[in-house]
Amino acid sequence: MTRVLVAEDSPSTALLLQEILRHAHFDVVGIARDGNEAVAMTAQLCPDVVTMDVQMPGLDGIEATRLIMERTPTPIVVVSAALDDPELQVHFRALNYGAAAVVRKPPAPGHADFQAAARHLTETVQAVAGVPMVRRRRQPAEPAEPPAASSSDAAPVGAAPARATAAPRPALAPKLLAIGASTGGPQALASLLTRLPCSFGLPVLIVQHISPGFIAGLADWLDHRCPLCCSVARDGEPLRPGHVLFAPDGRHLEVATAGTGLVARLSDAPPVARHQPSATPLFDSVALACGPRAIGLVMTGMGSDGCAGLLRMRERGALTLAQSPDSCVVPNMPQAAIDAGAAAETIPLDQLPARLGAALAPHQEH
Repeated sequence: MTRVLVAEDSPSTALLLQEILRHAHFDVVGIARDGNEAVAMTAQLCPDVVTMDVQMPGLDGIEATRLIMERTPTPIVVVSAALDDPELQVHFRALNYGAAAVVRKPPAPGHADFQAAARHLTETVQAVAGVPMVRRRRQPAEPAEPPAASSSDAAPVGAAPARATAAPRPALAPKLLAIGASTGGPQALASLLTRLPCSFGLPVLIVQHISPGFIAGLADWLDHRCPLCCSVARDGEPLRPGHVLFAPDGRHLEVATAGTGLVARLSDAPPVARHQPSATPLFDSVALACGPRAIGLVMTGMGSDGCAGLLRMRERGALTLAQSPDSCVVPNMPQAAIDAGAAAETIPLDQLPARLGAALAPHQEH
């Protein structure tokens, strides 16, 4: 049984989280009322996962995450309700320190969103439980940039690093890069996007599964940390090289042709395998609009979202990539793409920027 430590200063919220987790057959081994207790109880109880509130008295959840990852590395799921906080980026600072995921705090039972939020919390806790962690090197209290993902300073570690499979470069110049990610995606995207140059010659469209209310904060967090411009997509927005567009809450992000260019389209179509947005409609639309002139990438995450769409991209001649499972926080999504034959190449996270650069190099003007 997965053992969970709940760090939450509100007694009523702590009780709610405890009941949600116990109902899903987790063993709640303790409740920490502040950050200092969370650090001490993690060392004492050795839980499989810690759920971490952000705003707690004394030592807050961000600093508690930093100290836990330095002293007793443990998978941490940040659980927060502060969606209207003007400092929304504070939640993503925890990812800098090694937190595995950020999820929405479930509302009270009886609320229309309770079941979905509770299910997302328990699924995320289960997904990160048992993820191997490494001790983080001590960092400044306010890091200017996200830490580099490397074999010595990354949250997840696998057995042996995967090798990138050699493949021919695209015969036709790609028009865009489409990405699907879930659990562990924000950290992986930070690692990738901060290593792409401002001259990166493609628009980037991303479906990132994340709790409602957090996607704008994620885009803003990345916009301040990478050379590319990051924002939430608007319907009809032209796709521009060096610009990263995220699917908004509750709508599928797709691509359509408009004259000689491409635009983003937002769809209210039903969820795909419970996901809205889903990576599969994005990949499907890219396959139709771009054919072989596109790159598709499935990154870390639970489930198999995007697998069918990535396969259709490959069938149309596009370059299709999967992040190597042993470089993922949760390997299920890329593993599903690999198993289905949707991914032509499997690339470790730290090699993805170079692989994308190589795909563009033959088509760049000199």
